Amino acid sequence: IPVKVAATVAGLQPGVVYNYRLVVLYAGPAPVLGRNKTFTVKGSALRFEVARHLTAVAGVPFILKGTLAGSGGGGHAVVLQASPYPYLEPFTSIGTPGVTNPSGLFSFRVVNLASSTQFRLITQELRPLYSPVISVSLAVNVTLHVRSSHTGLVRLYGTVTPAKPGVHVVIQWE
Repeated sequence: IPVKVAATVAGLQPGVVYNYRLVVLYAGPAPVLGRNKTFTVKGSALRFEVARHLTAVAGVPFILKGTLAGSGGGGHAVVLQASPYPYLEPFTSIGTPGVTNPSGLFSFRVVNLASSTQFRLITQELRPLYSPVISVSLAVNVTLHVRSSHTGLVRLYGTVTPAKPGVHVVIQWE
């Protein structure tokens, strides 16, 4: 006599292909395995949409932003991770996690970037989703000021960030 079986599964992601089969456990020595089958949850799979290459100025905070696109992209906790140049260290989480808005948008304010850095984003879920690597090149920040005196002397001074000991700096004028 055939017996009907059923199971309800929750927490599946839209657009993902899942494999399944029925396994029957008799009192015998081995389970009986049904045929492998697949199904896809309706909707589009979640994916990160972010700029892959950015430039930041040393000493100036910047915003890393993007979208968790696809069906149900809103309300996901997202963590920003970084690996500084020369990119030999594993990615480590920085700052506090953010949450995508109802449209899937998110942003992170990054401060004190000391060197070119690779970033990635990860959702905080049982099956986390990883973004592509985001390369942020660090541009040197140069400031120059002029102070003149009543004796006709002019003083030029400024800063270079990030500072590198032993680097020669030249001021040019016409």
